[in-house]
Amino acid sequence: METSPAIRASIIIPAFNASAHVLESVESALRQTESNIEVICVDDGSSDNTAALLDQVADTDTRVKVLRQANGGGGKARNNALGIARGEYLFFLDADDLFDANMVERMTALLDASKADMAVCRARTLNDVTGIENPANWVFQRGRIPLQQPFNWRDMPNYIFNTFANVPWNKAFRRSFIEAHGLRFQELRRTNDCLFVCSALMLAQSIVSVDEGLVTYRVGGSTNCQATNDTSSLDFLAAFTALKAFLQQRDLLDQVERSFTNHALDAVMYNLHTLKSYKAFSGVYDELPSIESEFHFLDHPDDFYYDQEQWLDYKALRTLSQSEWLFNLGRHRHNDIVRLDNDLSVTHRDLAVVRAKYRRTTLQLMKRVLRRITRSS
Repeated sequence: METSPAIRASIIIPAFNASAHVLESVESALRQTESNIEVICVDDGSSDNTAALLDQVADTDTRVKVLRQANGGGGKARNNALGIARGEYLFFLDADDLFDANMVERMTALLDASKADMAVCRARTLNDVTGIENPANWVFQRGRIPLQQPFNWRDMPNYIFNTFANVPWNKAFRRSFIEAHGLRFQELRRTNDCLFVCSALMLAQSIVSVDEGLVTYRVGGSTNCQATNDTSSLDFLAAFTALKAFLQQRDLLDQVERSFTNHALDAVMYNLHTLKSYKAFSGVYDELPSIESEFHFLDHPDDFYYDQEQWLDYKALRTLSQSEWLFNLGRHRHNDIVRLDNDLSVTHRDLAVVRAKYRRTTLQLMKRVLRRITRSS
């Protein structure tokens, strides 16, 4: 009696009001050169036609499974999918992002060969407004990755959290590794991937990196989690507090303290700079004393921090009043705009010079050709 081969990979896609891009994302998962996969889509209580679109795809491809839940966020959706996943390896794709066709094949082949617990690859961003692509260097900082492969956190204790980011979509995980450690996503609205990914980075006995861009992360739109930061502006604090507790429980915090503290500082400052409402900003600002009490940023010398501009910004935040800090932020943003405008003016002027030179060169060439034709006749 023949048995079907084990499923190579489970690709998990949570989706909330994602009708603009979800079909494209699911299709990028189904177009994999490794066809022995399952795609588990979780409709997170969408109020648009996301669920109908997912059902439509499931009706045409038996590899697609659709789960439904009341709106509870991406962490809960991924956990529900993990409960039924059967693949040897686990992949996570957001409902507005894209996998390259060889993502699964490339990552699983390397995991097979190395017997590693997880793999990480490079990625690119796609601006949903301009259509411009750029490298997403913040999820794969090549210069910090150990040369030997595979590696683990002991080979890079000062950079383990600052090299790959805590996003799951540029990573592949051996499912037996995830299940052995009982890893699950925090059921937060935002930053629900931090504890899962960072715990995996610490628990993995071996990690491999793929120096290829295999994922496209969409930016500039309004459908991803980062576009709704203001609605759950303090979730990042719950995530980093839980990660700190995880490290302390395993007596690991002292060994990765510099990496963790820099990562936490980055989260604080990123949130303050990207919140779009004053109410959300004030909510985070009012928590700064408790944030400092939890993470002790001011206990470290200046050279402890990797991003000096960010560190100085935090120190200013702790000494200035809220209105003074916001005034300085507005002034710096204004100066940045003026500088950018000046740069654009110089660029336009340079382009005008190049165009004029090109036109002159083209006219000169045409005149030479005409002279030669006249002479030859």
